Amino acid sequence: MAKGSKPLRNNPDEHELLEAKKEILRLKSQLKQTEEEWDILKKAARYFASLTK
Repeated sequence: MAKGSKPLRNNPDEHELLEAKKEILRLKSQLKQTEEEWDILKKAARYFASLTK
């Protein structure tokens, strides 16, 4: 290890950065899931709207 560098587990800033990155990945995944669900609902709404014509 280079002089002056600290292991990840001893650096709170690095730990916070890692946790923030994990949260971003989780939120991106959740956003993708929500967008897919929204698309399904829009298709269902179009389908049922076409039945009433």
